[in-house]
Amino acid sequence: MSFITHMDPVAERFKRLLKQDKLAALDFARETGLIRSLSKLDPVWHVMDMGIIPDPWQAKLLRSQSRNIAVNCSRQSGKSTTCGWRAHHSLTFKPNAFVLIVSASIRQASELFDKIVETNAKSREPLVATTNNTREVRYTNGARLVVVPSSADTVRGFSGVTDLIEDEAAFVGDDVYAACAPMVAASGGTHIMLSSPQGQLGHFYIACTSGNWEVHKVTARDIPRISQEWLDQQKKEMPSFQFNREYMGEFTADDDVVFDPDLIYAAIRSNIKVMDIL
Repeated sequence: MSFITHMDPVAERFKRLLKQDKLAALDFARETGLIRSLSKLDPVWHVMDMGIIPDPWQAKLLRSQSRNIAVNCSRQSGKSTTCGWRAHHSLTFKPNAFVLIVSASIRQASELFDKIVETNAKSREPLVATTNNTREVRYTNGARLVVVPSSADTVRGFSGVTDLIEDEAAFVGDDVYAACAPMVAASGGTHIMLSSPQGQLGHFYIACTSGNWEVHKVTARDIPRISQEWLDQQKKEMPSFQFNREYMGEFTADDDVVFDPDLIYAAIRSNIKVMDIL
């Protein structure tokens, strides 16, 4: 662990244990009080202190230092849970953190909101709320967690956002994204988009393909909890373009589809015109 710079006996023993047994190292860190410093500097240890061992892709996302992150993930990957852990780390350790959640529907955004609240309850040192309702929580350390409907006008009313989480970003209107982007640019905050693909359209597709965002792609094959047998069954039962998007993180349509799904998608999405993709 490179952030342990002073080689006192505690740090030396911790490093030895870390090479041998990560769980033993965790127990030792708790016994010595080292866990607080580890958790503050590394979100992975913050999650481990709750008794959870993140998957490798989750650890990579938790540790990302980028301000613009696009998470292209399979369904049932745990992407919302992972971003919930990351958000809780910010609420706990970042001074005056303000986590704002936006999604295509208030129901979807509220699910992530609830995951963060539940993560706090599982923490060994839970944050104490001063204001707590279904849309906002304020904590005694000055942190704030807010969920809002997917509306450009609603989003524009906020400032000082340190962590913007755009859940199911492929389904969020581009006008909402346009309202969000300047908000985190002004605050120096982090913007995380997470979604499965929905065709070669919109800001999520652009973020994943432009080279300007740090992209984390996680297919169903990267998720230990999804068996190959179950995945093979889904592939048989779903249209190929839908399977490729929802489980393989692909933005392309299948060649045997008569009508391009992107055209159909554009026709039903109010802020995109069919002419834009012809």
